[in-house]
Amino acid sequence: GTTVNDRNIISGNGYLWKVSDNTSTCAGGVPNPSNITGGPGLLFQYANTSTNVVSGNYIGLGADGTTKLGNNESGIEILGAASNIIGTPAAPNYICDNRWGVFLQVDYGSPFVPANNNTVAGNIIGLTTAGLAAGNGVRADNTDGGGIGLQMGVTNNKIGTAVANGGNVISG
Repeated sequence: GTTVNDRNIISGNGYLWKVSDNTSTCAGGVPNPSNITGGPGLLFQYANTSTNVVSGNYIGLGADGTTKLGNNESGIEILGAASNIIGTPAAPNYICDNRWGVFLQVDYGSPFVPANNNTVAGNIIGLTTAGLAAGNGVRADNTDGGGIGLQMGVTNNKIGTAVANGGNVISG
C-alpha cells in the first residue's frame, strides 16, 4: 500500500513462515499495532517458496512510520527460497531497527539450497518515513548486521533494478 492505512506493520510478530508457499502478496491491509510483540520479522524458507511479493510495508516500524519497534533478527530473511520480490519502486518497504534489513542465505537443510533469483529493489532501509535514521545492525543485543546481507553461496539475486526508484536507499 502507499498510505498508512494500506500498510502492514511487521514489527516483532515472530516469523511469518512461508514454507511451501508461492504466489502470495504481502501488501496492504489495515495495520493492527495491538499485535506487536518481540521477535523476528518475515522468513521465506525452502526452494519451493517462490514468486511472493512483499511491498508497501513497515518492517520494524510502528504504524506512524517513525516509532522504532524492530525485530530481533532480520526484517526479511530469504533462506533457500527463490524468485521472490522484496519491494517495488511504486510501493517501497520501510525496513528499520532489525539486525539485518534483508538477509539472503543458504538453507543448509537437506538438500543444500541457496537463495537465488530474488529481487530486492525500491526499499528504504534504515530510515523512517520522515527520513530520520532508524538503522539496522545497531540493536544493543547484536554485534553484526546492516542493510542488506548476502551469504556466500547465494546466486543470481538482484539488489536494485535499473528502473526509476528501483534502487534501495540504505542509510541510518
